[in-house]
Amino acid sequence: MLLVAVVASGVLPLDCPVRAALGIPCPGCGMTRAVHLLFHGEVWAALRMHPLVLGLGPWCAALVASEILGHLRLGTFATTMQRPFFRRGSYVVFAATLAVWLARFAGLFGGPCPP
Repeated sequence: MLLVAVVASGVLPLDCPVRAALGIPCPGCGMTRAVHLLFHGEVWAALRMHPLVLGLGPWCAALVASEILGHLRLGTFATTMQRPFFRRGSYVVFAATLAVWLARFAGLFGGPCPP
């Protein structure tokens, strides 16, 4: 909790580990800001920040909800990825994220996300 307060105050800036290590934006770079914009009703600005914001959010929510329900029903986690729908869907989401990431390096979708 203290770390969250320190980061929120701006004393300790939280940087992307991929950007810090490799000097390039990560595949999800801009997603947090895109979700923030989406929650404030700025859909087009959110899509400009990260084009997959409307797809990745619901997909992640479905994965989390499925894990929680699986845990409540079976008493164990790690049940979601055993289902073909979620396993294949995760491959599609991964491929789409990778494709958008590479396309942004080529200047598409607004180019690499600014830090």
